[in-house]
Amino acid sequence: MEVPKGSLLHLRFGAGNVDPEEWECPYDLDLSRKAVTRHLVFSAGPRVCPGAGISRVEQTIAWNLLLDRLDGIAYAPGNTFEHQPGIMLGTLALNLNITKAA
Repeated sequence: MEVPKGSLLHLRFGAGNVDPEEWECPYDLDLSRKAVTRHLVFSAGPRVCPGAGISRVEQTIAWNLLLDRLDGIAYAPGNTFEHQPGIMLGTLALNLNITKAA
């Protein structure tokens, strides 16, 4: 694909965590993945998200509570991993198979 001279580019880093050259099995939910905290979610440097610290604490609490109540969570068939347009990125749909703890 050619980009015409003078074009305005909007660079997107939404695939930063799913690069198969960087991450083995990038679409697998693997919380024990090496360097799992190395991601682009809150940015870094002078433009770091001011709420990053509290958000990480809240996410840790929420995930721990959720995972304590589950025996399993896995991707279900039919995921396409298409991202919604805009600055805030996220999948359009996420199909999961969830197994409640006994």
